[in-house]
Amino acid sequence: MSERIEKIFGLAIFIFFCTVYFLTETSAIQQNNLFSRRVRENEVVFREGGFRFEARAGQGAETASHILQKALFLENHWSVSTPEYGPAQSGSPMRVHIRTANQQIIDRSYVEEPDWLIIFSGSLLEELGENLFSGLKSNGILLLNTGYREDIGYLNLLPPPSEEQKFYYIPARDIASEVIGTERGENVVMLGALVRVTKLIKLSSLLEAIRSHLSEKLKLPPAVVEKNVQAARRGYEEVRVYSKP
Repeated sequence: MSERIEKIFGLAIFIFFCTVYFLTETSAIQQNNLFSRRVRENEVVFREGGFRFEARAGQGAETASHILQKALFLENHWSVSTPEYGPAQSGSPMRVHIRTANQQIIDRSYVEEPDWLIIFSGSLLEELGENLFSGLKSNGILLLNTGYREDIGYLNLLPPPSEEQKFYYIPARDIASEVIGTERGENVVMLGALVRVTKLIKLSSLLEAIRSHLSEKLKLPPAVVEKNVQAARRGYEEVRVYSKP
């Protein structure tokens, strides 16, 4: 009888250790898969191409272009930026053209066929209509600042994306007001969203470029600089994909 009990006890111990081993290995596999998934989500795939920023004077689109160039430089990419102004007054439509590559760029012409079209103001859709989307490549990416969360009506003015195009939107003005305390920070929110949807550079490179430009070039106080950094993070986290109903 005691021999039988010993066998049962030994079998129970064996099953216990086998179960612990199985659960440990399963957990390790799940953690590895989770880590791999996070790596894939955070990886960047740089490619040469052109941005066109569609904005209104006073929104900080040109400042955003300088910050983007610094971030690209941090990852050893070349870029050139060419602003295109309309009437010299706040609120007037304006453009910034940015080319980026892995080698020195000779072409400084306007980006007529952008890979990435960044619209800083939804109201431009009403004012400029279809001209705003001219030249967007068949596999291009569009990012729209709807301004405020309730201004979803601007989304109805977007053309239907082609099969390979991807459209995104974000209420950058609301986020800037919440984080920085002023709507004038919507440009850094747009940059955070831009990094997320284009996957050209790491978010850390953008945040370093924001700190550098705002503190060294614009001489902003450290507390204000960090609020801008947080606003860019929010842009990265809260950008949403859009599909035409």
